[in-house]
Amino acid sequence: MAKAVRTWIFVAFVWLGVSVLIGIIIWRDGFGRDVSRLYEIASDPVPTEGTIVSTDCFQHNSVYYEYKVGDQTYYGGPSRSGNCSTAEKGDNIKVAYARHAPSLSFAGDPRAALADKLVFFMIFVLLSPLYGAFLIRRKARRASKQ
Repeated sequence: MAKAVRTWIFVAFVWLGVSVLIGIIIWRDGFGRDVSRLYEIASDPVPTEGTIVSTDCFQHNSVYYEYKVGDQTYYGGPSRSGNCSTAEKGDNIKVAYARHAPSLSFAGDPRAALADKLVFFMIFVLLSPLYGAFLIRRKARRASKQ
């Protein structure tokens, strides 16, 4: 029984180590910048109306927009809009910008987008080692059959 417990503890530590390593790689590859930007906006968002200036539905349903804060016009995007195919130049779009930095903006709800990104990140990081273990085991089984 003691050997089985030690084996499971070893597996848990390896899993945790691989998960942390994958998380660091993904975070440093730009994901962390996106989360930081969304956090800045979501921590003190100011809702406003923006205007769509262009769309690129073939590039992840991207929508580009402009919005005004006082007399200053800011441009944002790309925003992943679920309705890119029906969005047209000149249409209104809901935008939230960071109160302390109006140039940081997000089309939609930044808090919901931040939560979605963090949940995806955690699930991906925790399940990636399982997929890797599956591939290694599958390769080992195929090699033993030959």
